[in-house]
This record gives sequence, C-alpha cells and structure tokens, in this order.
Amino acid sequence: MLDQVNNYWLRFVEESGAAWNRFWFAPSRPVGISLARAGLGFALFLYWCSFLPDPLLWFGGEGLLPIRSWTIGSGSNVETVYRFSLFLLSENPVYLWLLTLIGIGSSIAVMVGFGGRISLATAWIMTLSAVHRVPMFTGLAEPLMTMALPYLLIGNASGRFSVDRWLRIRSGHVVPPEATSLNTLSARLLQLHLLFFYLVMATTQMRFATWWDGLAAWTMMAGTERDLIDLSFLAPFTFLINALTYGIVIGEWAFIVLVWNRLARPLVIAGSACFWALMLIMSGMVEFSILMFVLGLVFVDEEFWEPMSARRSTHGSPAI
Repeated sequence: MLDQVNNYWLRFVEESGAAWNRFWFAPSRPVGISLARAGLGFALFLYWCSFLPDPLLWFGGEGLLPIRSWTIGSGSNVETVYRFSLFLLSENPVYLWLLTLIGIGSSIAVMVGFGGRISLATAWIMTLSAVHRVPMFTGLAEPLMTMALPYLLIGNASGRFSVDRWLRIRSGHVVPPEATSLNTLSARLLQLHLLFFYLVMATTQMRFATWWDGLAAWTMMAGTERDLIDLSFLAPFTFLINALTYGIVIGEWAFIVLVWNRLARPLVIAGSACFWALMLIMSGMVEFSILMFVLGLVFVDEEFWEPMSARRSTHGSPAI
C-alpha cells in the first residue's frame, strides 16, 4: 500500500514537472509573438500620433503639464519619486520634437519588424518616457503597451511577418524561423498577462449594478467625450441594450476559458475581432480596443498558421 502511494506521488511530481516545462519552455516558432508585435506597433504609432501636431502642448514648459507642475503633482517636491522619462531631462522644443520623432520612428519599426530587439527596446524606453511624463493623462491602453514590449523582447518577435525576414529572403539567406524556448516563454508571459486584464475587467464589472441590470452598454454608448458614432437612437431598444451588456460579459469570460482549447481557439480569436470592433464603436476607446485584439493574436500558434503558409509557398511566394 505504501509503495503504491509513493509511486503515485512520484508519478504526480514527474508528470506535473514535465507539463510545467512543456507549458513554459517547449520550443516553438515565433508566429503568435510576431503577429502581436505587428499589431502592437500599429497601436504604438496611433499613440504617438495622438501627441501631434504639437508635442510641446503635452511635454513643453508652457504646455498642459510643465515639469514644475509634474513635480508637485507626482509628490517629488515632498519625497523622492523616481519615474524614468527622457522627457523630464529638458523642456527644449528641439529636444522634445526629437524624442517625439524617435517615438514615432520606433513604433513604425516595431510595426513592420525592422531592427529586431533594438527597435523593441527603443520603443519601450520611449513609451515609458511618454507615460511617465504625462501620467495624469494616461488611460487603459498605456499599461498594455508598457507590459507587452518587454515580453516581446524575450523571443524572436521579428522572426515572421517582418522587414528583417524579407531582407534575409532577398539576400538569399532564407532559413525557417527557429523554434526556441524563448519564443514560448515570451508568448506565455504575454498570454497570461493579457488574460489577467480580461479577468480584471470581467470581475470589476460584476461590482456594478448596471452590469447585472443590463444597462451598462447604454452608459458606455451615452458618453459624449469619445463617441465615434452617435448611438443615442438605440435608447428605446432596451432588449438590444441588455443583450449587448450581457454579451460583453459572456465574451470576456469565453475568451478567458476557451482560448486555451486548441479546437475552439480559432473561433475565439475570430470572435474577439468582432467583440473589440463593437467595443471600439460603443466606447470610442480606439487604442485600447485595438491593443486587446492584436495582443490576443499571440495565441495563434504554428499548427494553425503553418498549413496556410505552406499552401502559399506551393504557389511560388515564400512566406515572410
């Protein structure tokens, strides 16, 4: 009897350890993280363009939040508060414009996959600098951007769908993207952190009566600050508003639970595109909605993508 118990626990520990190692470190190709990188770069580009046409309004000494006001607002005048930001080093207009252009350029490099980890690291530094310079004006998108960039630095996020790979193809040095444990670790960290955002949203909503009453969708659509489309004409359609409210909650929980199922995953990712397009229209939160969808593409794995790439390759065009 004792031998059976001992054998059970030995087997339990061995198989649990093996499953843990497979989950985090089984070698994989960089399909999902490359898709997420391209989408993240697009969202970063929109973020930096939001400071145009006058970045001095946001970062300048005569703008909305000069450094002297930032010092008071952050409490730096009372106790030591350290927030890394290149924008805090000077309020010179030429310097601020240069940093803004570097931010825009790095976001484009991330989007098209040029420069590999150097462009990702530069984009991370610049994004942190902007976020820490104007923390009073940040929203839901900034935590996603600053979270995703360091995770993508771990793996080879430019291994697919990138200018870097296209240049290698043009030079004749084409090699299949290497399957590595770092790609898997990068994807897993991003996946779990993204699901944490979904979980926080879903559980926070449960604290408010409007989500139980089915009226939360109306409060989202009735806002005037971010509206892309005037949806006030839907006010009489209570049943539709209730359906939208409960559909949002169901969609969030469905993503959390079903995205781990390989068979359901393509449907969940396709459904998230519709879900976040609807959320974008209803809430007007463009960057956040785009980020939540494109970062969800990190769940796309090589088993789903490679057959399509293989079909394209048979028609004479190499997969980038």
